[in-house]
Amino acid sequence: MKRALAALLFLVAAAASGTTPSYYSGSATSTNFDHVTTPFQVTISSYVVPSLTNGVMIVAISDYAETHSITSVTWNGSSLTHLDVSLPYTFNTSETLDLYYIKAPTATTANVVVTWNGQTGTGVVGVILYENVDQTTPFGTIATTNSTGTTSSVNVSTASGDLAFAAFSNDDNYRYTPSGSSVERLDVSQASGIPLATYELAAVGATTTPTATMTSTIWGAVGVALKQSGGGPTNTPTATNTRNRIHIGNLERTPLPVQFVSTRWKD
Repeated sequence: MKRALAALLFLVAAAASGTTPSYYSGSATSTNFDHVTTPFQVTISSYVVPSLTNGVMIVAISDYAETHSITSVTWNGSSLTHLDVSLPYTFNTSETLDLYYIKAPTATTANVVVTWNGQTGTGVVGVILYENVDQTTPFGTIATTNSTGTTSSVNVSTASGDLAFAAFSNDDNYRYTPSGSSVERLDVSQASGIPLATYELAAVGATTTPTATMTSTIWGAVGVALKQSGGGPTNTPTATNTRNRIHIGNLERTPLPVQFVSTRWKD
């Protein structure tokens, strides 16, 4: 009886376990841009997606969009979902940081294309692949933050087996240096400002905090847990096609905001 019970408990534990998400080696790539004119597109050409196990493609975009916004992000002609967040994080509310994704991207060589509804300023488009991500609930709860200083970080709600993912940008084109156990996958400068960096950190409890340092400046960050495939614990997903906007405004005068749904926000 005891042996049968022990075997049953082992089978239940095995069924509940999963495979922690992992970066697909060599997949991180990027391009920077400066005042994109008609047709208002930035393309990463001939991006190679191999055969992935429970794969997810994430496209991160840091952007001084002036008065315009992103209308679509596609891979091989397929539309990506706007995960979150258009985040004006400086005194100029046109500076944003967005994440898009697609589950199970086709194994092929094709273009990643970002399209705006008008002329952009400067920024960076980055693409990265992960494997072993739950295909039903790939993400946990979105976290956003902003501040000034020499350390950028974002607190991501995580469960055992998750991988915390974070994207950072700042107002002065300062490069980042990872802190602690955070692992850097992208760190791209843009001569006219608005760089992009991405980090990951294995879950260490209910809250996991990817962190990086830089020269003191105004910065913004967005983070989310990649949920493990194979039956691990999950959080309620918040990813939608709706543009969720955090308005930071003047950091000296405006308290930290709450999230709301909008199509465009300006002072």
